Amino acid sequence: QELSKEFSTWSKTLNDVGEWLEEGERKNNERFHDQFTHAKNTLSELSQKFADFKHPKSFVEKLERTVHKLDDIENALDDMTGIEAIFCSESLGEARCLVKKLITLEEDVHSLEKGKEQLIQEGIFDKESAAPFTEKIRLCKKKTKELGL
Repeated sequence: QELSKEFSTWSKTLNDVGEWLEEGERKNNERFHDQFTHAKNTLSELSQKFADFKHPKSFVEKLERTVHKLDDIENALDDMTGIEAIFCSESLGEARCLVKKLITLEEDVHSLEKGKEQLIQEGIFDKESAAPFTEKIRLCKKKTKELGL
């Protein structure tokens, strides 16, 4: 949050400098304007890097992986529907494996929920920007219950 405040302060300062440059004789000074443009571009690049850094990439990737894995388990269970009796023992082993994966994914969903709350507390997300992640986590919890946990 401190870095966010600093970027905000420097942005305001640059805006003030931009207004100051438009006054009087400074308006025609190319060197001032070139330096101002350079400073503005540098701050813009740094702001973008900070925004990229601050974005919780690993959290988003873990959430997407969890959603994908839950979909895979659901599809695998759907594929088991209507199996012939001679394949039951093979399918039972696969079903046990899917249950273990589902238990692991349920733990991942709880971990994601805690991670999201921590990101909100650290000021990386606010409630509004966390809303899509909250919804995905809610859907993951719902799906784990529907699939048997």
